[in-house]
Amino acid sequence: MKIEGDWSNSAACLEADPELFFPIGESPTAQRQIEEAREICANCPVRRPCLSFALKTNVQYGIWAGTVPVERARLRKRMTILGAKPRRLIKAKAVRATSQQAKELQP
Repeated sequence: MKIEGDWSNSAACLEADPELFFPIGESPTAQRQIEEAREICANCPVRRPCLSFALKTNVQYGIWAGTVPVERARLRKRMTILGAKPRRLIKAKAVRATSQQAKELQP
């Protein structure tokens, strides 16, 4: 999948199976795919531009920057209500995700 802009050439998902990022349904298998895709996205150096692209272009399917469609819809709604720019919400989401990951790693 070729995405606009140079950032996509540095994406962590380039070497991954594309189907991993497009799970079907909500089955346990699909949930495992989502978690596996999120693990790849968590370490991606271009997570912010990926999410920005998905939000700006209203991508309706797949996992982008570790987010599923319903999460991106919520972010777009918040952007509309707050009149916020994608960059500010993306930064806040990245900080929350990092904090959540740190909590999960604690014994």
